[in-house]
Order: sequence, then C-alpha cells, then structure tokens
Amino acid sequence: MFVTYSCIGAVPLGCLVTTSATVTCIKAALDLWKQILPEGCFYDKNEGPDIFFTNDNEAERQSLKSSFPKSHLLICLSHILQASWTFLWDRKNAIKKEHRSLLFSKIKILLFSQTVEDLEMNYACALGDSLVKSYTVFVDYLKHIYTHRHDWSLMFRRHLLSRANDVSFFWESAMIVLKDPILSRTRTYNQLQIIDFLSRLDTYYERKLLDLANSRFDCVRLSRFLFIELPREAYTITQNSESEYEVHNDTKDTVYQVDITLGMCECRIGKSGAPCKHQLLVFRNFPVPVYDCILPST
Repeated sequence: MFVTYSCIGAVPLGCLVTTSATVTCIKAALDLWKQILPEGCFYDKNEGPDIFFTNDNEAERQSLKSSFPKSHLLICLSHILQASWTFLWDRKNAIKKEHRSLLFSKIKILLFSQTVEDLEMNYACALGDSLVKSYTVFVDYLKHIYTHRHDWSLMFRRHLLSRANDVSFFWESAMIVLKDPILSRTRTYNQLQIIDFLSRLDTYYERKLLDLANSRFDCVRLSRFLFIELPREAYTITQNSESEYEVHNDTKDTVYQVDITLGMCECRIGKSGAPCKHQLLVFRNFPVPVYDCILPST
C-alpha cells in the first residue's frame, strides 16, 4: 500500500496485490503500477517521489530502489520503535520485565541523536552499559539497528525536505482502514472480491474529507476508546517521564508500563498498539492532549 500525508492522515496512492513477497514479484507489481500513473504525477517528477518511508524489509527496499533509483529510501522511526518494543517483550528473548523499559530508553536515545558525534557517543555508551552487556541478544539487535543508521538517523536526512524529519504513524492508517471497514477482518475473500472491496476505498476517503470539512472529525479521533470501560479496581498511576507512565493495580498488585507517544501498553491487549483500559486511565487522570493519546491511524 502506497500512502501520502494529508490533513486527514494517510491517503492511498496505490495498492499492490502480489502472490509473494520476493524482489522479483514486487518489482513486477511496481512496474505495472507505474504504467497507470497519470502524467505530471509526483509534482511533475515522473521519475518518482523524493522520499519513500519504509519498514526494515530488504525485499521491499530493493524493489523500490530498482523501480525508483532517484528516490531516497528512509526507514520510518516509528517502525523501529514499534519493532523494538515487540522485540523487548518477546518471551523467547528472555529479557526481564524490569529491564525492558531501561533497554528501550537506550534505543530511543540512539534514534533521536541530533548530531553524528552524539550518535556515536550514545552507541558506545549503550554497548558499554553493564545491563546491555548482560543480554547478548539485545547487543546483536542494537548492532543491527546501528548498521542501518544512514537510513533512519535524523542528521543524515537534513538535506531532504523538513517534513522528512517528522515521526508519525499516519502511514499505518491505510492498512487499518483496509482491514477493518473494508475487509471486516475477513481472510476468505478471493482475488476478484478483494479488487471489488478495494474499489470502495475512494468512497471511504471521500466521506472522511467531507467530515473534516464539516468539522466532524473529533468523533473519529475519540472513537479509539469508545468501547473501553474504566476499570472498577483501584489504580495508582505514576508518571516516569513526559510520555511514560506506570499503572499499578492496587487490587491484583500488578504493574503495567504505558507509553502515550507510542500508544502502547505492557498488557496483553495494549502491547500490540490496541487501545486498553490502562491507556484510558492515563488519559483520564493526566492532562494528555487527545492528539498525543490517540494515534492518527485510528
């Protein structure tokens, strides 16, 4: 799915349906997509957009580089943060619960380094940390991230448009729209049915633009917590940083880490980015702006 930024979030530019995720297959789909692009696309730059934001998928990046050799391929910081969060909470990596937040902070410091010197210093400090050294699997993961620093580091993209420095989850919204309102989370459609349902995307985004023009967009943002009920148990909430909170269940004596910026929680529901009662508790008890607590992908 190709999307671009707009005032209503992500707007799709194209959707590729492939039989596999190999470089050859993706490249063939890209070539077909290029044939139907109108004249003057990409602001009269028919050679392609200036920037592609992607995840850390080598086959996808190779295909894009082959089809659009003059475009810059950047790895989205939000993807690295989400992937790192998932990595730290994966049981097979055997990282202790009390160490996950500390290790995650090492990655965030590395990602948001403002100069090359700061990046190198933060990387050296992270590798020299005794807690980091105790987890060989995390050291390898940190080295993998650092190897691709030219694709995600902020200081290496300053010569590009200023918009490229923004970190946002808007690019996820198109796939969420496709899976929820369009496909209704059903996996039994055949190829022809999928094409038919994809044609409904235009109508969906037309309605979204009309809602925004008529000042009816707040309900869309607030709908993230519409079906979440506040728990009846007693909770104690502690703010650890500007975006990180600890929600303690006084009845069950359990503690959950919540990151409002990521829109994620340590609980079973929230660790995948879904809305949960712990995020809602933070939102209700702290002066968190709606746009910080509710991701544009909703």
